[in-house]
Amino acid sequence: MEENKIIQNVEVEAIPAQTSYIPQVKRPEESINRMLLLLESISRVDKLYTDLAEVLYIMICPIIQEIQADAGYVFLKEGETDILSLKTTFGEINLSRNIKVKLGEEGVGKRALASEPTILHGSDIYKVIDKKILKLLEWNPGSLISIPIVSENQILGIIESVKHDDKSPFTTEQLHFTRIMANYFGSIIIEHELFYKMKEKVKQATKDLRDANSKLKFMFQEAKERSLRDGLTHLYNHSYFFDFLEREIEKSKRQGEKYGTGVLILCDIDHFKKFNDTYGHQVGDMVLMHVAKIFQENSRKIDCAARYGGEEFALLLPQTPFKGGQTIAERLRQSIENSILKASDELSVKITISVGVSCYPTCGSKGSDIVEAADQCLYKAKESGRNRVIVCSECNCQEK
Repeated sequence: MEENKIIQNVEVEAIPAQTSYIPQVKRPEESINRMLLLLESISRVDKLYTDLAEVLYIMICPIIQEIQADAGYVFLKEGETDILSLKTTFGEINLSRNIKVKLGEEGVGKRALASEPTILHGSDIYKVIDKKILKLLEWNPGSLISIPIVSENQILGIIESVKHDDKSPFTTEQLHFTRIMANYFGSIIIEHELFYKMKEKVKQATKDLRDANSKLKFMFQEAKERSLRDGLTHLYNHSYFFDFLEREIEKSKRQGEKYGTGVLILCDIDHFKKFNDTYGHQVGDMVLMHVAKIFQENSRKIDCAARYGGEEFALLLPQTPFKGGQTIAERLRQSIENSILKASDELSVKITISVGVSCYPTCGSKGSDIVEAADQCLYKAKESGRNRVIVCSECNCQEK
């Protein structure tokens, strides 16, 4: 019953006073004017509500008032099936949305297939009315109007109105009036379904476009990310590394003491050519990936780990004290020296690196200055016997 209350609380546009029921309509034009007023009053309702049951209820209520019915109900066909389901009720009838009948079945189902509307009185009603409907009414009907809802030769459903047995029966004028309105409802039902099907299609198309747009954005971001990365090691590439370094140097200039210092660690895999010459380029690639993995594991989110070129790697540490950078460089060297690359079941490879460390702004005000300082330290580390870390204070790098 709660659902019924919700529907009945919807405000319905008032029907002009002159359309109230008159038992005997003597002039045909008066009946036509009455219908026109009702049609004008309800013509806008289907555009205001998405639920077809609400649309039907709000449109049919004035019709029921007009013909002085005590109750009524509407069955509509479910899509392409042959099932009719109760969509809405009005007046003195218990609300139920669980009643379904088969099209052509005795009772409502059969009357829905009728080519003409039906008006029944007295005992004739009990010969054809459904027991389910009688149960909903809980009182004795004395008169019934049954109007199939048809549009473009398509059966859409049925409207039935009933009166108490102690009231005057429906008239042929009321039957005619209800029939015209039912034909109008048929057009509205078709338009309503088409409108909301189209609305759903537009909604789905909008969702599909948004999904496609999100996918394109993701693919663009993925492609952009790939363009910044080295294909083999998945570390950042040389180009991105230099851009990152220049941005950090500019940032340090703007922020001054608040930024502090940054550290650049530049390393070279010792005797890398020997791996390629002795074991082949496939093992050489495995060595590069192994070193890259250790670099990645020893970097923070704000750092930039990059494949600088060939067997050279770089790790830029923004806002890092020089001593802290030295510690990280030594940890990297030891991690690689202590690790063993299992190239195959028969081959285990030992790797070492030589490392040069510079810092900014001490070693220069440009990216090239910082790299040159680290490169000088790296060269010194190789000259000194490899597998060691040399920092800029040890290789006499000068402030630029």
